[in-house]
Amino acid sequence: MTRTALVVLVLSAACLPPATAHSQPASRVSPDRIVIKDFGFSPKRLRVAPGTVVTVVNKDTDPHTVTAGGSANFDTGRIVPGGSTRFTAPRTHGDYPYRCDFHPFMSGALTVG
Repeated sequence: MTRTALVVLVLSAACLPPATAHSQPASRVSPDRIVIKDFGFSPKRLRVAPGTVVTVVNKDTDPHTVTAGGSANFDTGRIVPGGSTRFTAPRTHGDYPYRCDFHPFMSGALTVG
């Protein structure tokens, strides 16, 4: 490499903006997802459009369900630790409370609209 080419290369590199921690792309969390962890649902309330397919991931040590009765009538069935499943949100706008059949103290809500 000639001396002139080296000087141009060094000067070009000096003009580049410094690398920062923000230059890495942020990881995305699916907005249509419920995560079960530490015997709780996250998010506690999820808002989706009518008919959305919602993914449920069990990151807990026990099996769980996401079960809503009444007009919502959705139920994931048993989700084993480390497992996941999907259900389709109701097509009618409204708030749909749900619980875990195995642990009734666990509750959340799906808001469709």
